[in-house]
Amino acid sequence: MILLLILTAMSLLMLAGLSIRARAQEAAGDVRKSMTTGFAVEGLPVAGEKVFALYTNDKGELVRRPKVKLLTKDGVDRVLALDGVKGCFGGEGTETLYTGLNVVPGGYSQGWEQRLAQEGEAEPQADGIENGLLSDESNAKSNNFLGVDDSEWHPFFMNGALELVSGRHIRSGDRREAVISDELAERNGLSLGDTVTGRQFDFVTGERYSSPYEVEIVGLFHVNFEQDMSRWTAEPDILANCIFTDPGVRRWGMAEYKKHYGGQPVVDEEPLYNGAVFYVEDPAQLESVMEQVQAMDIVDWDYFTVERKDDDYQTSAGPIQTMADLSGGLVFIVGFGCLAILSILSAMWIRGRRHEIGILLSVGVTAKMIRLQLLLECALVALAAFLIAGLAAGPLTAALGNAAARAVGPSGGAQPFSVSIEPGTSKIQVFKTAGEPIALSYGIAPGEFLAVFLILLGIVGVAVLLSSRLVTRLKPREILGRR
Repeated sequence: MILLLILTAMSLLMLAGLSIRARAQEAAGDVRKSMTTGFAVEGLPVAGEKVFALYTNDKGELVRRPKVKLLTKDGVDRVLALDGVKGCFGGEGTETLYTGLNVVPGGYSQGWEQRLAQEGEAEPQADGIENGLLSDESNAKSNNFLGVDDSEWHPFFMNGALELVSGRHIRSGDRREAVISDELAERNGLSLGDTVTGRQFDFVTGERYSSPYEVEIVGLFHVNFEQDMSRWTAEPDILANCIFTDPGVRRWGMAEYKKHYGGQPVVDEEPLYNGAVFYVEDPAQLESVMEQVQAMDIVDWDYFTVERKDDDYQTSAGPIQTMADLSGGLVFIVGFGCLAILSILSAMWIRGRRHEIGILLSVGVTAKMIRLQLLLECALVALAAFLIAGLAAGPLTAALGNAAARAVGPSGGAQPFSVSIEPGTSKIQVFKTAGEPIALSYGIAPGEFLAVFLILLGIVGVAVLLSSRLVTRLKPREILGRR
């Protein structure tokens, strides 16, 4: 009965462990197939004179020429031609422009409203710095214009933080088109085909000085989570206020800045990428593709790095993989522990049958036949235990699996994404903080039943054979002569 109970408990736990592990690995594989991961080729922060030389061309423009090999469209296309690479995102920075739109309010709006209440509804003046109204209003009604080649491959859309709900994405070759949030559109009565106008402004005085930068709305996106904001969150740093447009906005902004503050705009001999994020079809291919890229001469690698960009995949698949690892560990611990317990138990059981074994040996029964008899007896008990465990394994597996999912899965109410602003810049980053709740089907496959039964027989066999040798290796006289 003790042997039956131990083998039943062992069978139950091993069936549950193998089932949970198999289902978790299947789910992790589905996540791997459904998510796009990638790597970034990024330029190192080095002094400009080490990398660029300046000269004036026939048009009187100040042209920037690279001294070392930098990332160009040709290099990007070569990486895209590799097997397993499915897309690329490259951008040229961000411009914060005054639009006058009714944006999702942030920290500047609070300051502007407070100043209005203190100073009245006076019309802001060009010098603005005297009463602060112009500065607060310009900042409170500004938007980040993100210059991108193809917004479909932007990390915010790739990780699911943003979703296109109407129209189309920004595409390579677009000029002065834009994709804005559905919330920003609703606040201002905008729709596809309407225009948004932005202007450069001085962040201190609020003075708006540039020519208008007018873009046509070609798409609307939705923010798929509630962004955590504080009183210090600026309006341009709120995702719903961001505007995706073509990379030309950055070049236009730099030219307008130079024109206003005195200076000559700098142009590149050919379009350059400060960095690019490449996406692979399968996360399992990531390391291989990265090694291939580092072996290519697309850039001077003294000035560039290649870094994994699979944080979102790891966040989504991590809890599921943890379940698989824990359940696999459970199977190993149960098997090893059961072997130890059965070895001790069978040794005590065989010692109690020592007189019987001595008689069998004395009448000519071989030690091998005695060991086979003991093994058969334990195997029959193991079969009975396995059948009992098979009937109860379903409910137990579901209970253990659900408990493990709650333990390693995302906590209720947690935001699936977090937003951070790179210090000293207007660069917004969105990170996946939690995967979807883990919901697995814990049915036990025939192969798993067979595997557990074979493991069970193997452990019983090893335990019995090890224990029986302590007695069967003795002579009948030695066995029967002992009390």
